[in-house]
Amino acid sequence: MRALVTGGGGFVGIHLVERLVEEEWAVDVLDRRDDPTMSGRRPAVRYFAVALPSPSLARILQDGQYNVVFHLGGSASVACSIDDPRGDLQDNAVATLDLLECVRSVSPETKVVYTSSAAVYGNPVRLPISEDDPAGPVSPYGVSKLAAENYVKLYARLHGLRTLILRPFSIYGPGLRRQVVFDLILKLLTQPQELTVWGSGQETRDFIHVRDVASAILTATHQGAFRGESLNVGSGAETAVRHLVELIADAMDCRPRVHYLGRGRPGDPVRWCADISQLSRLGFEPDVPLAQGIGEVFRWARAEAKRGNITLSCSALSEAGL
Repeated sequence: MRALVTGGGGFVGIHLVERLVEEEWAVDVLDRRDDPTMSGRRPAVRYFAVALPSPSLARILQDGQYNVVFHLGGSASVACSIDDPRGDLQDNAVATLDLLECVRSVSPETKVVYTSSAAVYGNPVRLPISEDDPAGPVSPYGVSKLAAENYVKLYARLHGLRTLILRPFSIYGPGLRRQVVFDLILKLLTQPQELTVWGSGQETRDFIHVRDVASAILTATHQGAFRGESLNVGSGAETAVRHLVELIADAMDCRPRVHYLGRGRPGDPVRWCADISQLSRLGFEPDVPLAQGIGEVFRWARAEAKRGNITLSCSALSEAGL
């Protein structure tokens, strides 16, 4: 089996490529980064330093004769989408349309797995959120991902392309230097006695470890119908931010005074929990408990701080035992 992974140098992409290599796929990576992490770690993986949309994509697809394109490339920041909605639309919807056109033109037998986002749901009409529930994005990022999804579905219906859409919820894990789990750990490494948190603490998320996301992608690839269907990727558990703070404090063995700002960040939904029954019927079950995953992120972040890859004040380093 041969695969092209767009965004393969990113957080989820690196884990997916590792799993594909373990399963003895021939893997090519297409990523905008000039110095990919994996090029040195996986010499068998070919790397194309290309940002989508790109005129070179058609040639890469034609030469590669891929069984599957895993499309993970694009923007993945709500905040950046608010600051630059046109750039976000270009990176997500336009780049996805360009990829679909290239597949249709030069490699129509290739399957396309598109990694979208639960951001397409916005504030859901009910919990847990089913794939059939209405989409109502509350950020430009969610809008651009939904637009990309609609193109993926359209090309399945209109041109017969074999496509599948995955909607991950709140992904976390070692290596991700943003999002709430890392942000809270970084704050506590910097100031273990005090913690300021957006919102009321009653907001909820469905956290899923990046290793489980990679497993979900492979399960869907092996078992999916590829008729333009959408599948939720989550743990199926709703976790309040207040409980997340407690789990992080336990992992770090600290007891901070927690101050909730009472207001959320623009573009963030209030409550999330995924109905993962469709993916479960294909054989997927999440494997990494949240407390275990948080411990992994903390140990990674502490090690990165020791190496100087995460900058903390001298007093914070001392208080954190670094």
